[in-house]
Amino acid sequence: DYAEAAKWYEKVAAEGRAYPQYLMGWMYENGQGVSANPKQAAQWYQKAADQGDQRAQASLGFLYAQGKGVAQDDALAAQWFLKAAEQDEPSVYSSLAWAYHQGKGVAADDAQAAKWFEKAAQNGDVQAKYMLGFLYEEGRGVEKNGTTAAKWYREAAEAGNREAMEALGALYFFGTGVEQDYAQAVKWYLEPAQQGSTYAQYLLGYMYEDGKGVDKDAAQAAKWYKLAAEKGDARAQSRLGWMYYEGTGVEQDLVEAYMWSNLAAAQLSGDERAQVEKVRDFIASKLKPEELAQAQQRARDWQPKAQ
Repeated sequence: DYAEAAKWYEKVAAEGRAYPQYLMGWMYENGQGVSANPKQAAQWYQKAADQGDQRAQASLGFLYAQGKGVAQDDALAAQWFLKAAEQDEPSVYSSLAWAYHQGKGVAADDAQAAKWFEKAAQNGDVQAKYMLGFLYEEGRGVEKNGTTAAKWYREAAEAGNREAMEALGALYFFGTGVEQDYAQAVKWYLEPAQQGSTYAQYLLGYMYEDGKGVDKDAAQAAKWYKLAAEKGDARAQSRLGWMYYEGTGVEQDLVEAYMWSNLAAAQLSGDERAQVEKVRDFIASKLKPEELAQAQQRARDWQPKAQ
């Protein structure tokens, strides 16, 4: 009976006891036993937070971060997150880490971000594990260490984090922090690719085309390239264009070959663009004027599919 609980908690909260004040804040924030009232929630949290209650400090920080019941204020949010985190309140570790990583309400500081991401990761926060892997891979706030990056990426990937799967796949692909292993790269790229990651789709296409970690399979290569190409990946568009020209993995279609090559060239720059333009123009030389006009029109009409 939350209403009955609220009646008795309010009596002792009014006498200045921090825990009942925190609970009154929670009830007003969540509309349990009382009508939801973020402003009242903030007032009760503030009373308890001023007395050092870390749960109230955390809750007040979240209200400031969201601008809920108080004016939105990243600096005050970070201030309360820090107070709560220093009292080992696990609910704020990740939020504080992101504040330091993004310079949101505090000066950007990747060393502090890494410290709090590690706390969150050790507490089971999967996204924090991914971010810790990223910081170790990039050497931001910590000494660069591919092996440690792989450890944290693996923990996050095994818990289902798609970004970590991609990142771990890349470590295996390039042999960074782990022994190069294309089969492992394929394993970790597969789920992100199936879920729509353009980067993973392109690399799966490349590995099927080249027989890295899998048996060579032109049809599979074309399938993955096409998925990435349809979302606008220039490298995939370039490879798919050539496959259509050769009729490898797909039925030969010079109009499609020109269209994809043209789309790729429009996105690239420097030597890459020059190379793709050379291929595009070579394909154009094989087309009849009416086919070339059709291919150019298809390129103009093309729109990427949603990510």
